[in-house]
Amino acid sequence: MWLLIIAIIALGIFTAILGLISSHKGGKQTVIKAPTTNCSTCSGLNVKCEQECMMEAATKEIEYYDDEELDAYKG
Repeated sequence: MWLLIIAIIALGIFTAILGLISSHKGGKQTVIKAPTTNCSTCSGLNVKCEQECMMEAATKEIEYYDDEELDAYKG
């Protein structure tokens, strides 16, 4: 039992040391951001883009117009 606990702690310390060494060795890494897209550029091939556009359309407030010219076409 104690051997298992000591092995887990040793593995954690070893992993922490490797993480510190690799972060110092590589230097500063540049973060690459994905280009942001809007719903007008969504082609439908990317499921995530399509889902985000549907969610945006569902939460957007509906805008109503009071237009007398359009009332003439009301049936």
